[in-house]
Parts: sequence; C-alpha cells; structure tokens
Amino acid sequence: MKINAIKTVFAFLLCNLVLLTSCEDWTEIDTKYKEDLINPAKPAEYYEQLRAYKKTDHAITFGWIGGMTGLGASMANCFSGLPDSTDVVSLWSGLRTEAFLEDMRYCQQVKGIRFLKCMFSKSCPDKYGWTYMNPKEGDPVMEKAITDWVRDLIAEIEEMGYDGLDIDHEPTVGGAEAKGNLGSSKVAMTFFIKELGKYIGPMSGSDKLLTINGEVNNANICEVGKYFSYLVSQSYGTGGPSTLQDSKFKWVLKNFTENATEENRLTPEEVAHKFITCENFEDYALTGGVEYTDENGNTMPSLIGMASWNPIVNGKVVRKGGCGAFHMEYEYAVPGYTEFYPFHRRAIQVMNPSVH
Repeated sequence: MKINAIKTVFAFLLCNLVLLTSCEDWTEIDTKYKEDLINPAKPAEYYEQLRAYKKTDHAITFGWIGGMTGLGASMANCFSGLPDSTDVVSLWSGLRTEAFLEDMRYCQQVKGIRFLKCMFSKSCPDKYGWTYMNPKEGDPVMEKAITDWVRDLIAEIEEMGYDGLDIDHEPTVGGAEAKGNLGSSKVAMTFFIKELGKYIGPMSGSDKLLTINGEVNNANICEVGKYFSYLVSQSYGTGGPSTLQDSKFKWVLKNFTENATEENRLTPEEVAHKFITCENFEDYALTGGVEYTDENGNTMPSLIGMASWNPIVNGKVVRKGGCGAFHMEYEYAVPGYTEFYPFHRRAIQVMNPSVH
C-alpha cells in the first residue's frame, strides 16, 4: 500500500467523512486474508477509524441483499466484498449457514456494517392465536399474540447477532390476508411497533435499529414515526428530483406530521433525516438505475441522482437519511467498469465526499 494513499485515507477518516472508495485496493478483501478476519494489507487504525465513521451523523448507504453464501473464490457472494462505507444491510434472503454468519460477523466487527432481519408486516403468525380481523384498541387476544411474537423476534435477533429489524410494510399489495392482518390495522400496527420499540429503535435506548420500508406513507403507521430509525422509500424507477420530492417525500412527510396526533408528531426535519430513497437493482443494476435528470438538466443514473438529491423542508434543503438499492449485490460486477459496485461507490462519494 502506498504511503500517500494511507495518509489520504487517515486524513479523511479523522474528519469523519466517507471512506475513499474509488480504489479497489482499499475496498476489496483478498480471499487469502478472509480467514484471518482483518486484512493485514490495511492497518488496524484504518478499521478503527472506519468503525468510528459509521457512528457519526451522516447520510447512510443502505441496501437489501439476498442470496449471499459467504463462500467463493470471488467476493461476489460475500458481504466482505461490499464497499467499506456500506452502512446498513437488510437481509432479504439467504441461508443462514455458518459461512454466511461468519462473513456477516466479519463485516460487523471489522467494518462496522449493520445487518437487519427483514420481514413482512402483513400477518401475525397463526401460532400466536390472533386469527381475526380489525381488533379494537386494548384487545387482549391481539395484544398477547403480538407481545409473544415480538418476544420471539427479539430473541431471534439476539441469537443470530443481527443489528435490528427492517419491516417491509406493504398492506395494499397482493390483497388483504384473511386473519391476523397486522399490516392493514392501525391499532395492531401501532401496538406492534410500540412493543418492538421497547427493545430496538430510537425509543429503546439500545443501539439496535428499527426501520420500515414500502408504504411508509400509509396512515396506519402515522403515530409511531419516532420509533423508527429510518423510513425507507422504494423509489424505484425515479427519473428526477420532482418525483422524489412530490411523489415520495411529500407524502411521507405528511403522514408523520399532519396525520399524526400532536404528541406523536415528528418535526419535518426529523422526517427528512430518517428518509432513505432506494432504487431497484433487481432491474437496473447494470445501469445504476433509470436515466435521471437533475434540476440543472444534467443526466445520470438514478442511484446517483438519489445520492445528490435532498428534500426541501419549509423552503430549505435538509440532509436526507441516505440512499441505496434493492438487491445491491447485483451490481458487484458491471461490464465496462474495473471496480466492483461502481454506482454505489459513486453514490457514497456524492453523499459524503472524501477529503483529498
């Protein structure tokens, strides 16, 4: 490793800005070092500053990832291959083998990446005994079922070593389920989130995250905004800032301010800081998204547009929570680029420029 490159990385890390991600040597781990956990090509101080950076207040890099195995001659199937500056991963799918968990633990312990269990909000499992629709507030059967369910979810998070929970909240997609319909009941959803909030999220006093994605403008979650660490918008196929502002952020802002009662209302700035916008790399990984045109007529891949965009609140630009993608791992290798995850690396630099 060149001395000048080391000095550059130390300088920007000490300023608590994003890691230098344009050089493959700094961001990819050689498989021969993986079993040793820490790549000896990088000094221990590098990782210490990396973990310290992850704890600072900044626009984060978020992604849903599925299919990782923790195995392979390349880093394509390993969390270890992600850019160092990745902040939060929501585990969309994948077998939890020992290799998978070892790979995850490496990234947690060394890189400071946080991993969330991802789950749908629609129905409380039948085994907990709540099997009817539209409970009233204080319903003892519903409350006991959800309390028991939350107990088991928290136990799983602790057992697996996850850093929290990501709730996929899409109650209007695919039709309502016949019984125990958590997602479309404001009473049940409010109780569920508050119960989770005793253990994870900003109201818990713990360092674990509670995020929600999907229909974050849905009124059945309007009273529990303060329980969420982040509000993640599936802003798939977005072509410009007006769509992000008026079709995405505007309605999420309304939900947690105007729709909420005064005691549970977030400030507009709080909504902005929690708001993460994401592109769909299941469809657009090889192009970095759809064509996006910014306020000045410049065109770019939509992930980069999302990275450059920030919401406007009361006439002022306010920093967003971050940006990312669904199936970000599909971008590992893109034809025409020599570096891995080229669009995410650029997005990280746009949100948190490194110091040179």
